[in-house]
Amino acid sequence: MNDQIRALIARHEQDSFFTRVAPTEEMIASAQRLPDVTIPRQFVDYLREYSHGGVSGVEILGVGFTGTMLFLETTLRHRKYGLPNNLLEIENCDEWQECIDCDTGEVVS
Repeated sequence: MNDQIRALIARHEQDSFFTRVAPTEEMIASAQRLPDVTIPRQFVDYLREYSHGGVSGVEILGVGFTGTMLFLETTLRHRKYGLPNNLLEIENCDEWQECIDCDTGEVVS
């Protein structure tokens, strides 16, 4: 994961919340076996270190306390409504979503 992201989170630690429920290797492998699901390495690293949560009101979907892969559930649900297969949804704010473009690694809205 990018050191700038770690530094940003550390700098705003008092305004952050994270579940820190790391996915198991089997959970990641199981998700990667689904059709058209690619989880970029940097996001896997984020999931392992922080999992689900965010800083200053920005909530990044990850793994919930019960072990549910929230980002994956949301992505698969929205693909039924036209979300392109190369996008992995990492934030959902009703009328807009933030996604990782799995082809480029960029965050898109």
